[in-house]
Amino acid sequence: MIELIKTLYEVSGSYSKRITRMLIFDVFKGIFEGIALGAILFCLTKICENIFTGLSVEMNDVYTVFVISVISMMGKIVFGYLADRNKYIASYSLGAENRLYIGDRLKNVNMGYFSTNSLGNIAGGLSTVIGELETMGVFIIEQLLVGTIQTLIIVAFVLPYDIVTATIILLTLIIGIMVNIV
Repeated sequence: MIELIKTLYEVSGSYSKRITRMLIFDVFKGIFEGIALGAILFCLTKICENIFTGLSVEMNDVYTVFVISVISMMGKIVFGYLADRNKYIASYSLGAENRLYIGDRLKNVNMGYFSTNSLGNIAGGLSTVIGELETMGVFIIEQLLVGTIQTLIIVAFVLPYDIVTATIILLTLIIGIMVNIV
């Protein structure tokens, strides 16, 4: 994962600041997505408490869940928009810059090279690789980061209720990160 991030920053050139902004906004987006999980957990906790005590659900609990959900939704929309905006601009520009760079390099190749290798095959192969990097490279990093944050938030919410389950989730995350680093 770290190697993938390094490669993406090397290839992105002048647009690496946009990728950094995208990752920062994705961190906040992941936190707000986690807040929605907290609202669900709070709601289920209150429902279970009321079932076992024989009481009805209080309106304060309903309002609390509603407010937490609205805050979560608004934060996810705002930070998701900011992250996506930076992501798409950076990934498109990353592809465009690299296509221009490769085109300039192909202009300096000896003409005899193209008698055995078709320019169309070379350009097509390179465009396919750059297109995949453009569409999937940033997306993969984004999903890894957001998934890690959401897993940590789930651990934080599960920990007070079940230490064993929270520990298993955390160990699974750590093993996954270690496997991806090596």
